[in-house]
Amino acid sequence: VVTPKETTQIVCTEVPGTHTFPLTLKKMDQELSEPFAVRGNMSLQGAVFELSYYMNVNGKTEDTPYHRWYFYTDADGKIAIGDSSCFLKNVYTMQDGTTLKSDELYTDADGQIFYPLGSYVLKEVVPPRYFQLKGFMCFSENADKKASVTDGLKMLIKQRANGAEAELYGSNDQKFEKLETENITVNAYDSPRKGSICLYKKDSKGFKHPLEGVIFEMKGVQTGDVYTGTTDAEGRIEWKDLKRVLMIGIPAGIQGAIFSVSNVFIQSGINSFGEDAI
Repeated sequence: VVTPKETTQIVCTEVPGTHTFPLTLKKMDQELSEPFAVRGNMSLQGAVFELSYYMNVNGKTEDTPYHRWYFYTDADGKIAIGDSSCFLKNVYTMQDGTTLKSDELYTDADGQIFYPLGSYVLKEVVPPRYFQLKGFMCFSENADKKASVTDGLKMLIKQRANGAEAELYGSNDQKFEKLETENITVNAYDSPRKGSICLYKKDSKGFKHPLEGVIFEMKGVQTGDVYTGTTDAEGRIEWKDLKRVLMIGIPAGIQGAIFSVSNVFIQSGINSFGEDAI
């Protein structure tokens, strides 16, 4: 009871709207149809994804995010956003010297991760080894709506009304739609890096006379893929777009830099990032 001329204070405490964000990301090879399929001993492990948080529920993500969190794919190419085992706790240094450092996650009294109401962007910042930062990602339930892995997918955690349960919405463009499935899955596809091998065949007399018309066969050590070629007027064979051989290792028959076969020398150059010849 408050009497006349008396001043009192009333404190109301409310629990803010939050969401557990039950989202799992699956990393895939864009050129293979089967989920988690890889070539030889290539791996989808080690890709780094950034989850950016913006303090609004209208989907605006143009400004600097309030928080950034980084997660990396496990041995199966997966990330669970609500699982701290995939959380990048330490500073990560990229090849260009840029460093990535996660902000502290939100956790409750039991140590469970939660995410507040707001706008989010999930994008790839580091591809797995032997892959390019080039591809697309989509929600599994909306596979026809794709976004590039560098632009990422936009999401919202919001309430339909004050006090209502927080819900998760997803978008590949400006329209957000409620994600109906209980456990959300994002598929992210990257393109493999492609390399080439240039081989020159010349006679043994000072390497002055290229030998044309010589046929070579190259076989992948683990996959068994066979490549054949015939030397041109310059004594050269070039194999391009070697997705499997180069990613696995040096092919059988090209185990060193220089080979001697009778009185003929063979010299080869291998470059997994582009074309090269020695």
